[in-house]
Amino acid sequence: KAAQNEPGVILNVDDQALRQLFIEGRIAYYVAPPEQQALLQQAMGEDAFGVTRLPRGPAGPAGPLLPAETALFYTFSSDQQIRTALALARFLANQQQSIRFMRELNRVPANRQVNVDPRIYPTVSGFARQANTAVILPNELDRDRFYAAGDRAYASALAGLLTPEEAVCRFGQEVVEAGLYSEDEIILPAGCSLLTDEPASN
Repeated sequence: KAAQNEPGVILNVDDQALRQLFIEGRIAYYVAPPEQQALLQQAMGEDAFGVTRLPRGPAGPAGPLLPAETALFYTFSSDQQIRTALALARFLANQQQSIRFMRELNRVPANRQVNVDPRIYPTVSGFARQANTAVILPNELDRDRFYAAGDRAYASALAGLLTPEEAVCRFGQEVVEAGLYSEDEIILPAGCSLLTDEPASN
């Protein structure tokens, strides 16, 4: 909440408006996911902006959420189907294909042997460096519900309805209530506890 009072800082849930301000050159720093690269490049030009890591905070480096794309194999496939699927997976993950995806699709390579040279791939390099401290989301996670809970917490904190600590607490409670993560997988702020369904006693 206090950050909104700093000169040049705009915190808002209207991402489309913030993106437009960035495109128009009215704000210098815009937090966006990799999927927006193509849109920004089309509107501004490929060399009009760069990508860097999120600012470090008092608790350490930023840890944004990182959804990863994976290849899933059917458990009951035949031996031949499994061999074919594994061959395809190795092909898609090899160095040559990773470089091609990086060059043509601006994809951060999952193959650690691929060097993301910032002089050749400046935007991909920024996202690749950020990925080192990112939190990888499980593939089975219901991301729509997860993001919705996060959006509610973020909006409540921005509106001053909750302190940041209270918003994080409520977010953690919602995530566990929805079964998105277990109680053991959630770290809540001090003084925050999970909601229980135990009946009140007289």
